[in-house]
Amino acid sequence: MGQILFLTACVNPKGMAYTKLSNPEIRLQQYKDALDWYLENTSMKILLVENSGYDFSDCYQKQIREGRLEFLCYNGNDYDRKRGKGYGEAAIMEYGLLHSKFINNNPNILIVKVTGRLFCRNIKELCKRYHQQQTVYANIAKDDWNGNIIVSQFFIAPADFLLNCFLSKREEINDSNYRHFEHVLYDSITDWVQKKGRFREFWNPLNLEGISGTSGAIIKTALSLKQLLQYRLMYLLHKIGYRGYINPFYHGQPKQPIKV
Repeated sequence: MGQILFLTACVNPKGMAYTKLSNPEIRLQQYKDALDWYLENTSMKILLVENSGYDFSDCYQKQIREGRLEFLCYNGNDYDRKRGKGYGEAAIMEYGLLHSKFINNNPNILIVKVTGRLFCRNIKELCKRYHQQQTVYANIAKDDWNGNIIVSQFFIAPADFLLNCFLSKREEINDSNYRHFEHVLYDSITDWVQKKGRFREFWNPLNLEGISGTSGAIIKTALSLKQLLQYRLMYLLHKIGYRGYINPFYHGQPKQPIKV
């Protein structure tokens, strides 16, 4: 069983709801910068899937020929804008899982999912440590309404989990109803564990850098000593089942009541 780095991409959001960073030229350069960094700083096979029909694979023909990079591009960004970008990201993942030659319908392969414009500076350390079969690795956080979510910018999961647990719930994602990608991912992991799958959070903090597409805020999660102690406290509380401790590093949605 291997690991595939899966980068999700949408160069042109086309008026997507709840997306402040929408300039295609800026987004394209950010995707290129991140892809270049992963190609240079990892040895992993990389799958990049772009859903707005913006094919920039001509810049990477050498890596594609060498079997290092697989680039899939399709027009899948024509759904109801009110559903939000999380619905589109789930669709990107489904398209990649079903069409990738790297994955090749292997249910046991581990997908290392990264939002395509972000840099995970400690990705080699994370992938080396977190690689057990039938295990989902991700961090639990709180949304702004005190609901449980999964941090979606980076997680590691078997293809089997994604296809049969998470993506089977994709139609539930609707940002306008405050039912986000992160909520559905949390519920899917709960189902996975009930079916005897395993779930672990990251003892090693994620070192992410980039710009949030939702808010336009700078993401930089390298931790001070105090923040590291807070993070480890969060981890230990979650290990014993306590979910009341709010993740101090989550910058969530605008404060609105949950629609039931």
